[in-house]
Amino acid sequence: QQLGDASLYVQGSLDLLLLAADGTLTLCDYKTDRLRTEDFGVDIDPASRQEIIQKQLIRDHGDQLAIYADATEDLLGRRPDHVCIYSLPLGRLIELTGDL
Repeated sequence: QQLGDASLYVQGSLDLLLLAADGTLTLCDYKTDRLRTEDFGVDIDPASRQEIIQKQLIRDHGDQLAIYADATEDLLGRRPDHVCIYSLPLGRLIELTGDL
């Protein structure tokens, strides 16, 4: 009731919304999730470990980024062309694909 006509999506903020010179709109959220090596078998190769971590980050934060994409559309009249997570522990950008 206190919001009146305003919409509340989540309590939080977009970390980065970048409008490139070519008109491409990118939404990126920085994540500091601790990566626990005990969650993985000792025999797993580094590429597989990284893939598992990426899937976990998407699973953990995909809904939040979908809400941020909705908010971006409400604010700017268009959805982001790219939605991604930047994992600080991994030091990599993870692009979310599919319908958000």
